[in-house]
Amino acid sequence: MKTGTFPCKRIDNRQLLIFHAVARTGDFAQAARWLGLRHKSAVSRGISRLECDLGVRLVTRHHDRNTLTEAGRMLLPCAEGIFRAMDDIRQRLAAWPNEVRASERLARQARQPGKPGEPLPKLPPGAPLRRFEVINSQQLLAFRTLAQSLSFTETGRELNLTQSAVTHEMNALERDLGIRLVSRLSLRRGGNTLTPAGEQLLRHAKVILREMELVWQDVATDVAVPVPADGDAKAEC
Repeated sequence: MKTGTFPCKRIDNRQLLIFHAVARTGDFAQAARWLGLRHKSAVSRGISRLECDLGVRLVTRHHDRNTLTEAGRMLLPCAEGIFRAMDDIRQRLAAWPNEVRASERLARQARQPGKPGEPLPKLPPGAPLRRFEVINSQQLLAFRTLAQSLSFTETGRELNLTQSAVTHEMNALERDLGIRLVSRLSLRRGGNTLTPAGEQLLRHAKVILREMELVWQDVATDVAVPVPADGDAKAEC
């Protein structure tokens, strides 16, 4: 698989957050309330789009309950591992420049997925559902690509985006993280360069995006459950 072609170009982390909320609450309506969405149909659409992008069924819908497929149970701990790694990035950059630690390899989660068809693992009554402060994966991909070429034009060409769209993604990522990642300089002054914080983020970004790529490959190929063109998913794949 070529660099930049894996599904996180298309998959929004909001879809993963929706999947995580459904898996941990066991209910579309409760997941919608926790995510601040007005209608549970938005949750259903998010799950369906994620299933379409991965090409596998993740949640089996029933009238009285929802169950995770084998692919869904494989994805859940991987998604939470990715979210924790993104939380770690935020903490490291928030401490910049007072604390600088070497990038750590994102370890695979040791938890074994449950059997397909089992009810979703609902949280005990009153138990808090952890809120992850994730980073937009498309912005992270754009940042990694820009860090490799140090050219907004080349990055746009690689990702099939306009130069202004790349600039918008970088500005949004810097606002989100609250720190400057790229120094915009003219070619006469040496061209664009990564700031020290940008170098720190790049080490993490490479690991997380590679882990996302492996997750998509594993879920889509190892336990593939094709998503039907019609049926209860009601997704437009």
